[in-house]
Amino acid sequence: MWRDLIIADVDECLDSGEAAPGCGLDIVYDNDDIEERSVQRSMSTSSRQSLESIEPEIDYNNPNLVGTWISGVTVDTLFEGTVDGERSIYEVTIGPELRLDDPIVDMTDESPEVTWEGYGASWDPDSGEEAPDDEPDEESEFLPTGMLQ
Repeated sequence: MWRDLIIADVDECLDSGEAAPGCGLDIVYDNDDIEERSVQRSMSTSSRQSLESIEPEIDYNNPNLVGTWISGVTVDTLFEGTVDGERSIYEVTIGPELRLDDPIVDMTDESPEVTWEGYGASWDPDSGEEAPDDEPDEESEFLPTGMLQ
């Protein structure tokens, strides 16, 4: 049930077309104008398999909360808009917009919902696991893929 809730929430984010669908995929940039509902997100088969094999981690301070740190999952993102004055279709090539945040579910709730916390938020440096690959505050880069008329 826990994994199914998270996967359903991710699929909703991927299908939304919004610049800020939640789950860590929000396109945030100071100098952009994104066309409403133009965002297209997709996930490779490898990323989908990684998502479908996530393992739950209990919050020992609050055992009702079950979360995980999602690794190996990236999202391909395209959008139509204006970046630095240039109107085009853009691909997000670097940035936190390509990664999911950390999902947490209160499993004691009658209608459990996924809460998304900032990238790497649930990573415990004492866990023995490797740290997230990229810094969460890295600067985003958008590559124009086609000019618009």
